[in-house]
Amino acid sequence: MFLELPELPKATFTSLEQLDYSGPISEQLLTMFTQHSPCLRSFIVKSEHSVLEPSCLRALSSTPRPSLEKLLIEVTVATRGEDWIREMQRVVNVADNLTCLGNTERWGNVNPGCVQDLKRFVTDKRWALNIL
Repeated sequence: MFLELPELPKATFTSLEQLDYSGPISEQLLTMFTQHSPCLRSFIVKSEHSVLEPSCLRALSSTPRPSLEKLLIEVTVATRGEDWIREMQRVVNVADNLTCLGNTERWGNVNPGCVQDLKRFVTDKRWALNIL
């Protein structure tokens, strides 16, 4: 199932602080939610049957996210887990107030060793980030 979205104005979700989404999701929809939501504090996506490329996270890491505190994503990763972890590291680097990241058990195709690499990355930086 593919969802085609119309062209949206740049200031679509300027006041959105919390988004809790459940159901099938496409990269285009995920990008739309994140790219146009500069005030996002909590972003939760429960869509473990959707298969997405790691690049779907680029909209989150493309600009600083000082407001983002909670990021919980449940999807199946289309490629290698290492690529997903690399994109997550980029997100963590621009989200200074991020305190909760996960749900790692629901990241399909990402093995526990990759998750440990992400935890080491966060520990080495001495960040107070809870990885679920």
